[in-house]
Amino acid sequence: MRRWTLVVATTIAFGPLALAADQKDEVSSIPSVGTCAEAGFRHDTTNLDSIVPPSGGQRAGRTIYAYDNLAEVNRGGVGDALITFDSLAPLVVTELGRSGVAGTLMGGLDFTPDGKLWSFRQTTAGGLYSVNKLNGQATFIGAGGLSGGYFITDLAYNPADGKMYGLGILSTSAPTRIYEISLVTGFATLVKTLDASSNGFLEVGLSCSSAGTLYDMDLVNNNEYRIVGTAPVLDHAIGFDANFSQGTTIDWSTLAPNQGYHGALNNTTFRTELWRFTPGGPSVFVGNIGGINGGTGLPEYETGDVAVEPAVACIPCDTNCDGSINGFDIDPLVDLLTGGGTPCSPCAGDVNGDGSVNGFDVDGFVAALSGGSC
Repeated sequence: MRRWTLVVATTIAFGPLALAADQKDEVSSIPSVGTCAEAGFRHDTTNLDSIVPPSGGQRAGRTIYAYDNLAEVNRGGVGDALITFDSLAPLVVTELGRSGVAGTLMGGLDFTPDGKLWSFRQTTAGGLYSVNKLNGQATFIGAGGLSGGYFITDLAYNPADGKMYGLGILSTSAPTRIYEISLVTGFATLVKTLDASSNGFLEVGLSCSSAGTLYDMDLVNNNEYRIVGTAPVLDHAIGFDANFSQGTTIDWSTLAPNQGYHGALNNTTFRTELWRFTPGGPSVFVGNIGGINGGTGLPEYETGDVAVEPAVACIPCDTNCDGSINGFDIDPLVDLLTGGGTPCSPCAGDVNGDGSVNGFDVDGFVAALSGGSC
């Protein structure tokens, strides 16, 4: 009976709901398709277990993406490798695929809120690339057009103004620059030049908080600085002697305080390590990112940069995960109810929050389609 309530209501509001006779029989049986609790998720918007990427899948803040700058040296092939690892257990690394850009250090890496991944080629002739987060393939967008020998070492999306920024350096004797990067053309427009207090620094990592505050990571003093106007103000020590490939990011989309991550080769241990921090510090060692390559004696992976996919609150009635609750969510819900669909998020369809998707979720879904809350 509850399932027929869905059919009648949606016929009035959105036109006939296309169900074959056998599907209607399945509807009346109200089968359970499994529980969100079994997957380790809770429908609770006050904790990170209810936060998922816009594209569904694993929770943002747990999966870290990085370009491995040692892929060609250690394993052959063409281009840097896009890798992922867990923010709590980085030793196990998954290689998703290669950039396809031969002999190039892919440096800056960051997401935009729509779940798209971007990178910047770390050379003086560098440019912006869009990155397929499923296979690592990098597609050239356009040249950065930097002058004076400067090159971009990191990218950071600013959620406060909706712009992508790049960190530009030349040497320890030249001031650091901040650029705005066009996601349409790849062109880098100079926004500010940091004052003389940054001279002597080698600032290679850039990140941004939910409040829109930019932070940069300096390899000379191994510190994280908060950028105030044109001045780098000490925020905290990163906790280790970083060298070679490195990067930093702040997961601005999760609950406060924002969680930040450093990924870099430790010059003392000669291992690529993951450290976490919150703005203001301190940094805390999480673990090694992979091991040592037995053939080359080098670390298995060198993180050219790290990035975390932005998270969005899990909305049970948004069963197609497009950010809206409307008639397009009806068919995915029916699929879930009849056992033929795959949830696009951990809470999809579990409207009453009992951990299962079944007929008891229908009334709440219909109410949400009519303008109620979900």
